[in-house]
Amino acid sequence: LLISSLLFAIAILRYLALDILPIARDLVIRNIAAAVIVVNKNNHILELNPFAIGLSKLGAPLDEPLDKAFPEFEGIDFAADDEHEISIETALGNRCLIFRASEVREAETMGTVLVGLDITERKLAEQELERRATTDPLTGVRNRRAFFELAESELSRAKRAGDTLAVLMIDIDHFKSINDTKGHQAGDDVLVVLAERAQKALRDIDLIARYGGEEFIGLLSGEIEGVLQTAERLRKAYDGVPIMSAAG
Repeated sequence: LLISSLLFAIAILRYLALDILPIARDLVIRNIAAAVIVVNKNNHILELNPFAIGLSKLGAPLDEPLDKAFPEFEGIDFAADDEHEISIETALGNRCLIFRASEVREAETMGTVLVGLDITERKLAEQELERRATTDPLTGVRNRRAFFELAESELSRAKRAGDTLAVLMIDIDHFKSINDTKGHQAGDDVLVVLAERAQKALRDIDLIARYGGEEFIGLLSGEIEGVLQTAERLRKAYDGVPIMSAAG
């Protein structure tokens, strides 16, 4: 649907909007829900619609080079008739658009029309789906599936680089008694706190995930001395430190 919308927008501009009456053309360009930028042979901006103006830090940058008005376009070859996914920082935050270029031809090539559809919401939805697929919903750390996918990649990297890896298994003693005596909410609170402490104790290069139930698994990299120090720091984060739970 997204690709069809992009092609449809380009078709309007290429085969219709630039040939119909000026008033109708201006209405199409001004109101279309996409960024429309027209540049000449030298990549200087000839025209752009309000949607595109809202993306530029220069306001309405007519006659300006394209990569000056939109630095994110620098180095991109829009001559090819393919798609370019571009992230643009605007006053309203970062927006992600798919741009497609089409030449404007009369007697000779006059320039290029760039049409960009805003796919920010779609990208955010994809990221949220990815987060849910790879994150344990209770503790916020990675889930078992994500751990093994990342661990496999990290293992391949370590083999190539000759690095050391260590796997750390963490199992909570007497966890069943917490659920039996304090209730499952208290047990959930304990798991959340332990995951938070693990993330603080581990280094940025380490990986922690919920293996299942009250079990966590870690992947530690580096020399064995550093790995042992990290493991001991993690043990001390748990040992003898009380955990408060609203459930009791």
